Amino acid sequence: MPNIPIYIVTGFLGGGKTTFLKNMLKENFNRLKIGIIQNEFAAGNVDGAELKRGKQDFEMLEINKGSVFCVCLLNDFSRSLAAFIKKYQPDLLFLEASGLSDPIAVAELFQGPVLGKLVYLQYIWCITDASTFERAGMMMPRVERQIRIADKVLINKTDLHPGSLQPIREKIRHWNPFCEIEETTFCRISFSEILKPEKTPLISVSKKTDHSTLEPFGRPDIGSVVLKTTSPIGKKDLELFLEEVLPLAYRIKGTVKLDDGNFIAVQAVMGKLHLSNLGKLFQPTELIAIGQSINSISFGRRFHAYRKGKMKDEG
Repeated sequence: MPNIPIYIVTGFLGGGKTTFLKNMLKENFNRLKIGIIQNEFAAGNVDGAELKRGKQDFEMLEINKGSVFCVCLLNDFSRSLAAFIKKYQPDLLFLEASGLSDPIAVAELFQGPVLGKLVYLQYIWCITDASTFERAGMMMPRVERQIRIADKVLINKTDLHPGSLQPIREKIRHWNPFCEIEETTFCRISFSEILKPEKTPLISVSKKTDHSTLEPFGRPDIGSVVLKTTSPIGKKDLELFLEEVLPLAYRIKGTVKLDDGNFIAVQAVMGKLHLSNLGKLFQPTELIAIGQSINSISFGRRFHAYRKGKMKDEG
C-alpha cells in the first residue's frame, strides 16, 4: 500500500515556489527526510541550483527536459521517481510543478500502476504573486486551474502590491470557495500545522543517532484518485454518488459539471460535505479523492453509473 505522502506546490512563473521550498527545508530538514521533485519547463536547472546552495540536507530528483507532464515523458517520470524512492526512502515528497503545468495532470500521475503503490497525494499549495496577479493575461486560465485545485493559496509578494488585496482574495474565493488563503511576503509561513505528525496519523516519530525523522509504517487501503470527464451529471445523482463514496473518503475536492450547464464545487473532509455553485465554466469535471479502499476504476465506474441514472442497483 502507498505510504509516502506527496505535497504539490503549484503557482505561475516567478510567484515564489522555490523560495517556498527553501523556507520549508529550513524549518523541517533536521526532523524529516525530505525528497524534492523539481520540474522546470525549460531544459535547465536554475531553481534546483538555488535550492542546493542552502545548507539543508535533502535529496532531489530534477526533471528538466521541458514539462515532465508531457505524455511522452510519463513512463520515464514514473520509473525515475520509483527508483528515487527506492534509493533514498524519503519520509515525504514535495513536487514543485512547472508554472505552466496543469495540477490535475500532475495529480493523475500518482494513481498509475507504479507510483500508485508508493505515494499518495496529501496536500496542494498554490502560490500567487500579488504584484502580477491582475496582469496574467492569456495565462490566467492556467492560474485559475491551479487555484481551483489547491488546499491553500498563498498571496505572496504583498509588499510589492500597492493597492488593496481584496479583489485578489475575492477572485480566489470565487474560483475556490473552500481553500485557505494566506497573505505573505517571501513565502514566510509555518509548516508545522501541515507536516506535524498529528496531521498525518499514519506516520510515526522515531529517534535516530544522527537526527529525528518521521518514518512511514504503512497506510491500510489508502488510495488517491483523479476523475476527469466531460460528461455532465444531474445534481441529485451527484449527491447520491457522494453519499455512497463519502464513508470511504478522507477528502474529496474539485469541480463538477451539472446537466444544466452549471458547475458546482465539491469539498468533503472526513465525511463533512460542502457544495457551492460556481455558475458557467469552460472545463471538464475534475475530482480528486483520497480515502480508504478508493481506487480509480471503482470510483469512476460508480460516478458514471450514477450519471447515467443507474444509481445503486448496478455494481
